[in-house]
Amino acid sequence: MYAIPLRDVTFGLIFRNLIAPCRWPLVTLALCFTGCSSLAAMTADPILFQACLWLLVHVLCLLVSFLFHELAHVLGMMAFRGVSDVVISASTFRFSLIPLGKLDGWKIGVIAVLGPGSSCAVGAAIALLSPDSFLQYWFLLHGIFLLPFFGDGRSLLVGLRNRSGLVSLTGPSADS
Repeated sequence: MYAIPLRDVTFGLIFRNLIAPCRWPLVTLALCFTGCSSLAAMTADPILFQACLWLLVHVLCLLVSFLFHELAHVLGMMAFRGVSDVVISASTFRFSLIPLGKLDGWKIGVIAVLGPGSSCAVGAAIALLSPDSFLQYWFLLHGIFLLPFFGDGRSLLVGLRNRSGLVSLTGPSADS
């Protein structure tokens, strides 16, 4: 993990860092999709082909929901000024942008809510436009990240406790 200047954080950087730790599960999924699609084409089975497309669309929605989530955090950090750098922490089942700098507590709370809030807003739009698709749940489930045992929930609590004070954002500790 290393610090990246906030001004250098782009969609492409977030996408690469989100995808890189998941490359083997994604390769496995791509191989399964290819095999399933080939089998569907050889047997002319529309149900098998629909199942392949269903799987592909749901995986893409999962990835896109996390992109919306993290990009909303970045836009919030850029809008409020005070965050100089970001540390990207990524593993197969966890992705975090850890801000470095100083922010007012209420701004930390707003930035914490922006990530899950943006994904939930997209999920609500999908639910209104296509209520039977079930795709909205990949986006709406981001609301759970505001619970205190997730990073966004902890940040929201820090923001609420220090809403009128300046908070120093030092990043991950040496043991994490």
